[in-house]
Amino acid sequence: MRIRIAFLATILTHLHTTPIGAQASALGVLDGTIREKIVTRSVRAVTVSLVQLGADAGVTRTARPDGQGRYRVDSLPSGRYLMQIGTPTLDSLDLAMPAREVKIAGERTARADAVLPFGAELRDLVCHSGRLGEGSVAVAGRVLDADTEKPLAGAEVVAAWTDVVSGGFSTKVATKKRSVVARTGAQGGYRLCGIPGGTSLALRLQHDGRTGPAVRLTISQDEGVVVRDLSISTRSAPSIALGDSIGRLGDPVTGDSSRGELKLTGTAGVTGVVRGVGAMPLAGATVRVRDARSSAVTDSTGRFALGELPSGTQILQARHDGYPLSEVVVELRPDRAIVQNVLMVREVRGDSTQSPSVAALYKEFESHRRAYGFGQFLGVEEIAQKEKAVSETVDLFADMIGFTALGHGADARLISNEALSSNRSCRSANVVVDGVDGIGINDIVPSQVGAIEAYSNSQFVPERFAGRGECGLVVIWMRKTPPATAGRAPALRGNGYP
Repeated sequence: MRIRIAFLATILTHLHTTPIGAQASALGVLDGTIREKIVTRSVRAVTVSLVQLGADAGVTRTARPDGQGRYRVDSLPSGRYLMQIGTPTLDSLDLAMPAREVKIAGERTARADAVLPFGAELRDLVCHSGRLGEGSVAVAGRVLDADTEKPLAGAEVVAAWTDVVSGGFSTKVATKKRSVVARTGAQGGYRLCGIPGGTSLALRLQHDGRTGPAVRLTISQDEGVVVRDLSISTRSAPSIALGDSIGRLGDPVTGDSSRGELKLTGTAGVTGVVRGVGAMPLAGATVRVRDARSSAVTDSTGRFALGELPSGTQILQARHDGYPLSEVVVELRPDRAIVQNVLMVREVRGDSTQSPSVAALYKEFESHRRAYGFGQFLGVEEIAQKEKAVSETVDLFADMIGFTALGHGADARLISNEALSSNRSCRSANVVVDGVDGIGINDIVPSQVGAIEAYSNSQFVPERFAGRGECGLVVIWMRKTPPATAGRAPALRGNGYP
């Protein structure tokens, strides 16, 4: 049963009249903007549904917003409509934003805007409580039997983490292991509440004496809730006792039990491509599923194929010299092979010269840099160093891996080498400046650039920019504070920026 969210979403529906031209029949328009405040979630996944009410009922329409959250529904007969907004996150949690009535009056435009629920409000509704305390988050999802793909009732989902406990007046700092357990209901649903936000935790599924691998995740306070569906083979998953004993022989940092004796097999499979810096194919990477017997090495095109794998929620691992271990959660099923690509990223070194106030000025950039280790990122200090030696913004990309900078002045453009190799029609990467697409790379001068993130492969852009980087994507955040010394006058050419 869907739970109505009475206080989560701020829907500001206001009807106004706007002529839309003479038409043979009185057909109206509904438009608006859906706002998503969580940068790791895409507003493109939202669905806006309209169902006509009253005696003339029968008209139904659906629409999806663009990358900026704008949507439009044309050719609506006059009348009353029930408007419902759905998202994958809400659907997974059996939650629904409250339906709202809108009126279409003749050849006019009605407007309905909405803000999607997030953070503590979403967490409190999922956990049926408003007293969980500031800073806590939740995990929720469904559990399936991997062999039958049916909901698994009575399974246990355990979340474990480590708290850092201050020694009071003492300088000693102690740690304390914490855990919470949730049991799945008849439809396989579970909810884990009261977890500290921003804490790295291990999520493990257990059922009838069997256990799955530990899945690691971190939930920010802004997200409030993360949906994580899990599955386990009730026939072939290892016993809890065996998993625990082998785990103690494994790597204490990664939890990899490949050093022990747990070598699981099955009939599942996975294929894909491993990519490295600049999203280029990475040859010679070792790929395996944690705790499974089989392994593979990528070929010259970065491709790999693994078979005889255990089913259920598993951890796909990739190793290569010069990169830290990469792990991806995969859902495997008996007698079936899935496709899962892996992007290996170099560790991001902290910028000791960047103060918290600077990070706060570029909050979304910093969030992307933490959440999406792929791509390439230039922060304030890095750009300040480059700025002294360049005359145009395009010159900031001269040594950026995966991109080629061409031309000067108004004709300057950036080409993603990866995108061009697969699509010869690509002439330039999409340049997004403070959320606005299609800006010329030299429409702003270097002294106005605060931060840069660049993605040479559309497959790995953040969800917010899904569908906007087919030819490569460059995201520029305008400088939030004026340069320390007098700079050049702005050289913008009517693109709407001050």
